[in-house]
Amino acid sequence: MEQTVRTLAVRVDKLEKDSSELFFKVNTAAVTQAAISEKLNSMLITLGEVKQAVANLVLQPSRRMDMILKAVITAVISAACGYVMAKLQ
Repeated sequence: MEQTVRTLAVRVDKLEKDSSELFFKVNTAAVTQAAISEKLNSMLITLGEVKQAVANLVLQPSRRMDMILKAVITAVISAACGYVMAKLQ
């Protein structure tokens, strides 16, 4: 009987140790999963910013053409105004 009690006590101690290790592993996995999730969210935000930057770069050539067109129109209007002013004097 005493031998059975000792055997059961050893088994209980081993099960407590095993359950403690299992809890530690599950807790570690949860923390790791949370860290991975946070990194994934950060990557998604960064991806959105990169997509926006690429979209802005795609629009850049049309902006340059708009600036050139404005400069040409301004030059033509200035020249026309200068011509009219010269004729009036």
